[in-house]
Amino acid sequence: MFPLLRAAEAAASTPHGIFVRPSWFKPRLGPYLRRERDRREYWRIFRAPTGADVVRRLIVVPIARRAPVGAPQARVTFESGMDGYYSRFALPGTWHRSFLESMSRPGSLSAGHPNQPFVGFHVRLGDFARANDGVVASTANNTSTPISWYVSCAQMIRELLPGVPVIVASDGSDLELEALLAIPDVCRSRTKNALDEMLLLSQSTALVGSRSTFTSWAAFLGEVPLLVAPGGNAYTPHGDVTEVADPRSAAGWLERALARLQQ
Repeated sequence: MFPLLRAAEAAASTPHGIFVRPSWFKPRLGPYLRRERDRREYWRIFRAPTGADVVRRLIVVPIARRAPVGAPQARVTFESGMDGYYSRFALPGTWHRSFLESMSRPGSLSAGHPNQPFVGFHVRLGDFARANDGVVASTANNTSTPISWYVSCAQMIRELLPGVPVIVASDGSDLELEALLAIPDVCRSRTKNALDEMLLLSQSTALVGSRSTFTSWAAFLGEVPLLVAPGGNAYTPHGDVTEVADPRSAAGWLERALARLQQ
């Protein structure tokens, strides 16, 4: 996602800039072996490269890579890696959301998302290690935030924002999410794939998330106030991120959510 959208932004910001679509096809065995909900088959979600893209990738790009710096044919920007995360973007997240929507295959996204305010939850489980339930001192890379923390968040929202639904996006099973889904007006998303789910979360009034780039992308694309457990703001999608061990102390995050509800 980072290289893709950096390249798209560079092309959009350059007169006569041309964006070359990546080749999406890359079989992945791991998601099948781990029985993950998201198979990461991006070629099923995004539009295939055009013939012009293929020509540029096979002919123009190799020539540009070998050209000396400053040569006319060297005016090609290559993007890779995640260095800098969101700090290198100049265009707003909403622009990038529209671009991703335009890149998606017809029918790969839901026809419509909820037309009423909702709070989005992203509970990253999948192949992450499971943390011990209980008090959250700090989160860590590749480790899930305890379900009990999300439960506390949902209970706080139910008390202070009655009637506002909570929609949960997760790669975990219903059994793993049982305690969270048992709370009134809390339900799983009914999206078609990971991109569809990310775009859904980006339209939430407020977002409760994980230490995950998926969470950070949803917050960035919609400029949504984000609440995470301590240490969860590892990617800094924007300046409106709150880290708390006790969700009831997230007064500022909740006030901004209320302000968005009133818009």
